[in-house]
Amino acid sequence: MSTSSRDDSGAWTISCDGAQSDKNGRVYALQVLSDGENFASNVQLIDMETDSDRLIYEVDEWITTLWLSQDSKLYLGDANGILHTNETDNWKTIDLGCLGGLTEVWGLDESNMYAVGSNGFIARRINDRWTTFEDELVGNLYSINGCSPNDLYVVGEKGHAYHWNGKRWQTLETGTNLDLHAVLAISPETVYICGSKGILLQGYHERWQFLEGWSEDLYALAWYKDRIYIGGGELGLLVLEDSKPVVVKDNVISYGLVASGEYLCASGDNEVVRYDGKEWLARTYLL
Repeated sequence: MSTSSRDDSGAWTISCDGAQSDKNGRVYALQVLSDGENFASNVQLIDMETDSDRLIYEVDEWITTLWLSQDSKLYLGDANGILHTNETDNWKTIDLGCLGGLTEVWGLDESNMYAVGSNGFIARRINDRWTTFEDELVGNLYSINGCSPNDLYVVGEKGHAYHWNGKRWQTLETGTNLDLHAVLAISPETVYICGSKGILLQGYHERWQFLEGWSEDLYALAWYKDRIYIGGGELGLLVLEDSKPVVVKDNVISYGLVASGEYLCASGDNEVVRYDGKEWLARTYLL
């Protein structure tokens, strides 16, 4: 989830709007600079141990989402519905046909990738071809996740949620009209959804239950070392204990969370944090 904003003076601000580690623990970090009207974005590859970095990509667009494939190819979505990728080693852009911005790019693997965005937009990449689903979904969509190409979930604004069974998208009754920010499938029968005002759901298909214990907005979900981590934005990083969210690090800003291999990355405001199960390493960006 993007955290770019304009301060009272109209000066440029910087935010870290996504981060994901590769298998060696290096972090690909998405930075967005904005004065509220104009945007510039870049991706840096950070060695957290030495606090050194290398520029990977930069563009005068608002990049809204980052996903790193298992073979270390980057897929970036922007606010105009364009996908930026270095999948062929040279950077290229692909117009996915979204009437608005892309909000998340994610994949089961390099052959099964997905992108969601504004106005019910959802597309998939099978092998080397991107196509949109024929089903018409409602509202701005924020997150997609699943266990297989025939078992996918997508969530979005005003409580909208859908399940793909391999043939069609089915509308899910979530019991709320609040915005749903993230979905995470641990197994076919264990799926979590989080959103505004502490909304936290557990279940699958048509079977959902509310998990109580938190009243502030929740933004992201990750499965790391057999625990559910939850992004609480500026209120910190939470874990799920006895079906209740509990703050585990109140000094980690977590609008974005991605677990990959041995590492968990949190991002938000002007900070990226990487956790290896023992040590928390942070990189803060200043203009």
